[in-house]
Amino acid sequence: MTETAAELGGANLGDARLNRRLVRVAERLGAQPGASIPAACGGWAETQATYRLLAHEAVTWEQVLTLHWDCRSKFSVHDKKFNLLKLW
Repeated sequence: MTETAAELGGANLGDARLNRRLVRVAERLGAQPGASIPAACGGWAETQATYRLLAHEAVTWEQVLTLHWDCRSKFSVHDKKFNLLKLW
């Protein structure tokens, strides 16, 4: 399981397909953070699916970032070394 899947896998967007798509999109965009959505997606079908996900009424930035914040808040001050390595 990837770190992204562990972090966003608990999403509850009301449809398992949306939850899986969220993880796939986050993995693709995370792999190429400076790329445009079409470049990161690597194909027209994936690009369309990404835009549909982002436009879906069940998907809000608050939901996605809450998952991220909840995951990151689990790190304690004892994990400073880990966090430093992730930033490096």
